[in-house]
Order: sequence, then structure tokens, then C-alpha cells
Amino acid sequence: VLRAVADPASGEAVNYTVRIVRDNDTAVRARFAAEKVFTGADGTAIKYHIYYPPNYAASSKTYPVVLAMHGVGQRAAGGQPADMVLKRTKQATIWAQDSEANPAKEAIVIAPQANTAWASSDPAGGLSADGQAAYELLQSVIATEKADASRIYLAGLSMGGNGALLMAESYPATFAAVFLHA
Repeated sequence: VLRAVADPASGEAVNYTVRIVRDNDTAVRARFAAEKVFTGADGTAIKYHIYYPPNYAASSKTYPVVLAMHGVGQRAAGGQPADMVLKRTKQATIWAQDSEANPAKEAIVIAPQANTAWASSDPAGGLSADGQAAYELLQSVIATEKADASRIYLAGLSMGGNGALLMAESYPATFAAVFLHA
């Protein structure tokens, strides 16, 4: 966009060019595994994608784990396919981008999709069945993958931020840190 405006100091017309570039994270999204389904102890099934750092299979080291909980716009009940948890925001992919760029920042990233909400509508609060299933998915990854149990991180965006707070409150010993957005 080319726009002529007056320079505040001189009053003369000055042209400014504004170029808008949208970050394309298609390559990092492709590094997440295909959609999977996890079923919690109560029978609640949630879809998810998971990312493993470069050379994960051959490595003997353990990795931090990030559970990235999305906002309301990516719910399955809203008609969104599970890959929207990767496409709509950088809630999960930003961690994978850092992992790809710097071996010191490698992490396993889990991007679950809530069916309806992470939090219960019960006035007492607490995790919903989806939120509990997400926690159980995290526990499954910690138990079966090369996870460093002392470096488990929880990230939540909007509705996911609320769910993350409730999850951290319910299971405080699990998490090294919680990151909330919006």
C-alpha cells in the first residue's frame, strides 16, 4: 500500500510503503503427526495432534512437554476440524518452531481439540470431561514417550487459558509453568 501523508515536522508530502506479510507456518504444521484420538477413563474421546522434535526417534535424551489448549473458535462442536488447532493460531506451532530452530528449545508439543469446552459448566468449576481427557492424554505421553516429567508446561489461549488455570489448580505438582494468553 502506497500512501502519501504530510511529514509532521516539515509539512511536506512523504510516501510510505506498508507491506503486510503473514507468517506461513505450513512446514512446521506438517511436522505434527496426523490426527489421533485419545479416549479418557470416562469414555470421553478427544482428537489431537502431537509434535516430536527433530531426531527424536534416535535420541536418548528426555524432552520437555507442552500441552497447548486452544480457544473457543477451534472446538469440534463449533464445526472445526482438528487441524484448526494448528492453523488458526500459533498456540501450538510456536513451540514447534522454536524446537525446529534451536536444539536447546526442543520439546514435545501436544495440541488436543476440545469437543465443547475445557472447563465444566458446573457452578463449582473444575475441568470438563474434555479437560480431564486432555490431562489424561498428557499423562499418557509422559508415561510412554521420552518426556522429562520435571519440565511439563501448560499453555492456554482464551477458553484454553481458563482450562489451563483449572488444570493447573487441579494438578499443581504436574506443571513447571503455565502460559496464559488472552
